Amino acid sequence: MRNYFLIFVLLANSLGLGSPVTEDDKKQAAEIDTELGALPVIFSTPETGLALGGVAIYVPSSFAKKAEPVITGLMYTEKKQFLWALGTRQSLPDSSIDYVVYAEILDFPQKFYGIGDETKQDDEQVIKEQRVLGQGGFIFPVTQNWGLGVQIKWRDDSFELVDQRSSTIDPRGLVGFHGGKQLGFGVSLEKETTDDPFYPEGGYRMQFAHWRFDEGLGSRYPFNYSLIHTRLYQKLSKRWTLASRFFLKAYSGEVPFYQLAKLGGHDLLRGYFKGRYRDTALSVFETEGRYRFHKRFSFVTFAGAGNVAESISDLVKNDVLPSFGGGVRYQITAKQKINLRADIGVGRHGPQFYLYVLEAF
Repeated sequence: MRNYFLIFVLLANSLGLGSPVTEDDKKQAAEIDTELGALPVIFSTPETGLALGGVAIYVPSSFAKKAEPVITGLMYTEKKQFLWALGTRQSLPDSSIDYVVYAEILDFPQKFYGIGDETKQDDEQVIKEQRVLGQGGFIFPVTQNWGLGVQIKWRDDSFELVDQRSSTIDPRGLVGFHGGKQLGFGVSLEKETTDDPFYPEGGYRMQFAHWRFDEGLGSRYPFNYSLIHTRLYQKLSKRWTLASRFFLKAYSGEVPFYQLAKLGGHDLLRGYFKGRYRDTALSVFETEGRYRFHKRFSFVTFAGAGNVAESISDLVKNDVLPSFGGGVRYQITAKQKINLRADIGVGRHGPQFYLYVLEAF
C-alpha cells in the first residue's frame, strides 16, 4: 500500500496548494498500478488524547510523486471528538494542471483559554464545535518548480459551551461564537525543490498565500489572512540532516475566534497545547537536527520559538515562547521515507507527548 499514512496529515490539516507535476513525475506515475485498500489507524496528541479510526485509500494509475492518493477516513478520540475527512490532489487528464479537493465533517469538543499571549490555565473551558467544510481548486504550473494555486472554501460552523468551570472569560460574547456560514477565495504561490516528499534531506519549500472572506461572497464574518511558510533542508553529512522552518500568519477584519492563528500542536512549535495561545498574528521559527543511525531508525533534536500578538508589529514586543525537545523515528515503508514519530516537546508549561506520522515540517 503506497502512502496510506498521509491520512494523519489529512485529518489534521486542510490540503495546501502544491507544486506542479513534472514530466519526470508522470513517468514514475506510469509505473504505479491502481490500488484500493483500507486499514485501521491510531495516534495520540495532547489535543485529542488517544485517537482510533480507519481509512480507505485509492491510488489511481495516474498517481504522481507530488500528487496525493484519494483518502477518506473516520476518527474518534478519547475526548469524544469525531471527524470524517476526504481529500486528494490529482492531475487533470492529459494536463499539467492539478486539482485539489478536501471535505470534512466534525464534532469536536476542544479546550479554549482566551485570546492573546497571556492566557491563563485557570481560564480553561471546553467548547464543542460542529463543522461542515468543503474546499477545492486548481494548481497551475508557472515553471518547473513554481505553482500558482486558486482555491475556494466553504464552511458552516456552530458552537456550544460545554464546560466553563471557573473561567473569567465568557466566550459567548466573542466574534464567531454564534457560528454561521463562510465562503472564501484563496490564491497561493509555491516553489519546491526538495529531494523527497516525506523526509527531505536537501532543497527547500516556499509558500505565499492570501485568503479573503467577504460578506459579499456569502461570509458572515468578513476578514482576510496572509501567510508565509518557508522550509529549508540541508544534508550536513551522510547521516545528519538539518531542517529549519519560518512561519508567519496575519489576519485583518472581523476574525472569528476559531479562525485565529493558533500556536502549538504536533506540527507548529511542539510543547504547547494547540490553541492555548491564539491571536491575529503569529510567528514561529524552528530548527531540527535529524540523525539516521539505521536503515529504518533515526532520532531528532529540535528547538524553536514563537509568539502571537494583535499585529505583526507587536510580535517583536511580546514575550517569546520557547520550545525544545527530541524524539525517535521508525520508517514504516520500505521504499518511501514515511516515518512514525514519537516526540516530547517542552514549552513554558512543561512537556507534551506526540505520537504521529510524517515529520512536523
